[in-house]
Amino acid sequence: MPGLNFFERIAHSASQLGERLADRAPYLVVGAVLFFASWVAAKLVTRAVRGILARVSTAGHVDVLLARLAGIGTFIVGALIALSAMQIRVTALVTSLGLVGVVVGFALKELLSSWIAGVLLLLQRPFTIGDTVSIGATEGVVRDVRLRDTVLECADGRMAYVPNLIVFTSVITNASVNAVRRVEIELALPPTSDLADATDRIAGAISGLPFVAKSPTVEAAVLGATHESVRVVVRAWVDTASVGFGEARRTVALEAARVAQGTLVA
Repeated sequence: MPGLNFFERIAHSASQLGERLADRAPYLVVGAVLFFASWVAAKLVTRAVRGILARVSTAGHVDVLLARLAGIGTFIVGALIALSAMQIRVTALVTSLGLVGVVVGFALKELLSSWIAGVLLLLQRPFTIGDTVSIGATEGVVRDVRLRDTVLECADGRMAYVPNLIVFTSVITNASVNAVRRVEIELALPPTSDLADATDRIAGAISGLPFVAKSPTVEAAVLGATHESVRVVVRAWVDTASVGFGEARRTVALEAARVAQGTLVA
C-alpha cells in the first residue's frame, strides 16, 4: 500500500480487521456464551457441593474448601472449552500464562503464602466455623475460613480479618473443642471464718448446679491469707453444651458468693 496516504491506510487496516472479526464472529459469540455458562455452572456446582456436604459432614471449613475447589475446577474446564471454541491455541496460552504466573508469584509472594496457609488450615482443621478461638491477641467466633484470611466476629461485634499466614504461625486456642470446661472463681473471706465449713458448703452448693459436671468434683481450696482476708479459689467443670460458658461462670460466681455470705451470717 505504498500509494495510500495515512488516513487511507487506517481505513484499510480497519476494514481488514472488520473482515477478520466478521469471519470469527460466530466463534467469538460461542466462546462468550461458553464463558458465561462456565461461570454459572461454577456457581451452581459450588452451591450444590456445599449443600451436599452440609448434610453428610460436620467439618464446615472442609466443606467450604471442597465446594470452592469444585467450583474453580468447573470454571477452568469450561474456560478451556470456551477458548477452544474461539479457535485459540490453548497450549500456547497456558505456556504464556505460566511464565506470567512466575513473575506474578514473586511479586505477590506474601499473598500466595496466605493462600497456601489457608488451604493447610482447612485441611488440618484446628477449628471450624462457629468455634470460639483465640489467635494471638484476637479472640472471637469463626464466621468464615477463606483462602486468604480467617474471619472472626469479636465479642463487641467487630469483624476481624486475620491473614491465614498469621493464623498458621500463631498459637491457636480453641475454646469450643471440648464441651466441658473449667470455671475458676476467687473469693475473699474474713480471716476469722471457719474455712473448712465455708469451703465445704461452697463446693456442695456449686456441685448442685445442673450444668456442673460430677467428675472431676468441685474444688474449693485456700490460696493464701493476710491479716485482712483469706483468698479462696473455687474450681468447677461446667457443660457448655447446655449453657454458655459466660453464663455458667457468672452463675457459679453468684452461687459461691451467696453461700460465702451465708456462712458469714451463720
